[in-house]
Amino acid sequence: MMPTKEDVAAHINKVYKRYKEAQRVLKYLEKENAPNPRITEMKRIVNFLEQEHNTQKLAFTLTELALKNSYAILIL
Repeated sequence: MMPTKEDVAAHINKVYKRYKEAQRVLKYLEKENAPNPRITEMKRIVNFLEQEHNTQKLAFTLTELALKNSYAILIL
């Protein structure tokens, strides 16, 4: 079964929330002078989540645009 538009948007929002939470954890680790390996690993997680969010958001936007354009062509 194909995910609906709402399912995809909900997944993107979940990834965004995880990204924001990872940023908060990173900021906390830096403030508390955590060991460098732990901070480095958290930075990797933050970067990954940011990349994942941006990729999914872009794919969702491009899909929406393609569907709108194909619908407009069908009407013509």
